[in-house]
Amino acid sequence: GLKLWESMQEEDGLEPDAYTLTALINTAKQDGSPRAVASAFRLFTEVAPAARTVRMYATMIAALGQGGFAYEAEGLVQDAETAGLRPDVSVYGAALQAVSRSGARDAGERMRALHARMLAAGIADTEVTLKAMASLLDS
Repeated sequence: GLKLWESMQEEDGLEPDAYTLTALINTAKQDGSPRAVASAFRLFTEVAPAARTVRMYATMIAALGQGGFAYEAEGLVQDAETAGLRPDVSVYGAALQAVSRSGARDAGERMRALHARMLAAGIADTEVTLKAMASLLDS
């Protein structure tokens, strides 16, 4: 899907709308390979922040986590806020899962900080966020 889109972009000069880009990012997430995720991230960064949606951020964060790019995933939470969006539980849940999967030494500390930001923003836990936080107990 991503290769086809990239060739259409080059040949026809097409620019993705929010729905198309979110679908392309989801395709990369499903693929899960670092290469596919990196291609999707490149497309994502080419879109003006004002044109991005909360759903697009959540999907990109989940894809980055799937591809092993936890730090980038985590950074997109702040990026969404900087772009004037209010990250929701899907954004925080995807970021928590990405950091949880990373296996990084500081994952627990980073997850606790993300979780505290989520709660401070008035966003309640869901099964996804609680499951991600529970993974700290397993490590």
